[in-house]
Amino acid sequence: MGISDLIDIGIISLLIYLILIWFKARKANYIIFGIIVIGAVYLLARQFNLVLTTSLLHGFFAVFVIALIVIFQEELRYFFEQIPEKLKNSFETTSTKFSSLFSKRNDRIKDDEQYSYLEDIDIISSTLNDFSLNKIGAIIVLPGLNTINRYLNGGFELNGKLSLPLLKSIFDPNSVGHDGAAVIKSGRVTKFACHLPLSKNFLKIQTQGTRHAAALGLSELTDALCLVASEEQGTISYSRYGDIKKIDKYKLKTVLRNYFEEINPSENERKWYRLVTRNIKEKAIAVLLAIILWFVFVQESMLVYRSFTIPVKHTNLPEELEITEINPKGISVTFIAPRRDFFFLNENEIKAILKIPKPETGKHKIYISDSDISFPQDLILEDIEPRQIFITIKKDE
Repeated sequence: MGISDLIDIGIISLLIYLILIWFKARKANYIIFGIIVIGAVYLLARQFNLVLTTSLLHGFFAVFVIALIVIFQEELRYFFEQIPEKLKNSFETTSTKFSSLFSKRNDRIKDDEQYSYLEDIDIISSTLNDFSLNKIGAIIVLPGLNTINRYLNGGFELNGKLSLPLLKSIFDPNSVGHDGAAVIKSGRVTKFACHLPLSKNFLKIQTQGTRHAAALGLSELTDALCLVASEEQGTISYSRYGDIKKIDKYKLKTVLRNYFEEINPSENERKWYRLVTRNIKEKAIAVLLAIILWFVFVQESMLVYRSFTIPVKHTNLPEELEITEINPKGISVTFIAPRRDFFFLNENEIKAILKIPKPETGKHKIYISDSDISFPQDLILEDIEPRQIFITIKKDE
């Protein structure tokens, strides 16, 4: 395994990790489990030579990728849109840090550097508690690491400093924007009166209103945290990663704190440690799968020779005749193919069927041609040894 192979495994590990996180965010782990189960059944069917099962599952895998693209076309488009965006954000962050090393004036402190999310937690929790007590409907969106702009329809730009009076004025029943969502980022209300995509998961929405459907809909498409105050029931709910739950005022602060610690990790926390330990299970699975794929498609794609000794069978012999002697009784056949093609090869699939041109009594010398050997189509027949078989035919008494 060389440097290029390690780079190869690293790239595939990253792609598998992103796919696993994508499935995890959408609570679709059952899809991965189903793929693993079907794959295991397919391998077992090949091992035990279950022809019907193997044929059907082989056809299934042929259309499986197309089916995934059709079913998850919206999510896949979003997934690929995130790649250049992530690269752009990483480049901008790196450029900012690099330029700060050569900055001659570091005495000015930006407002963002003075920002503390603890104040946001108090303001948001106090506001939603007041709304729930007075049965005022509201929906607040806190963006995560994914962009949400493509899912926001309408609304007004604000960029106002977050405060309790501001939120109450936005969601006042007499306000023109009280039916929409307010977006809060880094201590500022960036937009309000925004319309969000509605979820179609009626099992989770149940009897809840449009605000809950909107919160759940955005959380199914991004990693944003959506908070909802119910106008009818006077309750508070939060939605993230395609799930929605009701909470009390104490749980609300915990949810907000966990969210802000995830989005804005502590400076004292070593970044390399957080990078390694975050989603450690998915990372381990991704690396393991990438290594397995490397062995299967790279290491095991090397051409190798395999020889098998098989018995000689015969056909087209009249009922009154029988073969009393075959010399030799078995022949050696050699195949060449990628090493992986021999993994689940059943030797019973390789057969030598002897065709007797003139079935009559006496001793005969039969030449074995390549067409007399039956074997899986993935293999290439390289040699037959010996090429001649001596048989003795007598009448059946």
